[in-house]
Amino acid sequence: EYYFGIGASREAPTTMSPSYATNVGGSTDDYIESVVATEDGGYIAVGYFTSDEIKVGDYVLTNSGEQDGMIIKYSSEGVVEWARCVGEEESDSITSVVATSDGGYIVGGYFYSAEIQVGEYTLTNSGSIYFPDGMIIKYNAEGVVEWARSVGGSSNDYIQSVATTSDGGYIVGGYFSTSIQVGDY
Repeated sequence: EYYFGIGASREAPTTMSPSYATNVGGSTDDYIESVVATEDGGYIAVGYFTSDEIKVGDYVLTNSGEQDGMIIKYSSEGVVEWARCVGEEESDSITSVVATSDGGYIVGGYFYSAEIQVGEYTLTNSGSIYFPDGMIIKYNAEGVVEWARSVGGSSNDYIQSVATTSDGGYIVGGYFSTSIQVGDY
C-alpha cells in the first residue's frame, strides 16, 4: 500500500487493472520462467511444459519427452504471434530470454536429452542423459532459428541468464560442475 525509501515514503496505488490476461498450459505442470517486453509493445515468454501438448493461441506445441522448453511471442494486445518448443526425449527447458538489437531474441536454458534438434542445428549432450548441458539459441523476429550452441562437459551444466552487451554481442551466465570447453577457453 506504500512505497518506502530512505528517509521518505508515499502512498502507492492500491489497485491495478490488467490490459489482458492469458494462460499457458495443458493437463500437467507447465511453467513460465521469464517474460520480457519487446520493442513492438508485446512480450516474449519462455519456460517449459510437461503436458503432452499445450495450445497457445493458434499453435499446438507437442512434448517430445519428459518436458520441453517453450518460447511464445505475444503482440501488445496479447495475441500469440508465434510459439515454438525445444526438446526431445528427456527434460529440456528454456530459462531466460532477452530481446536483441536486430529485433530477434536470445534464449538460454539446458537439455538432458542426448541430442535436440533446434531449427537446422543439432545440439549434442556431451555428458549423458543424467547430466544436462546448457543451450543458447538465437531466434529472429519471426521465430526462425538463426543459430544454436550448446555448452557442457561431463556433469551438470546450465545456462540460467542471457543478456545483450553494448558491442552488439551476448553474455550468458550459469554454472558448470567440472570443466567445459567454450570456444578457445
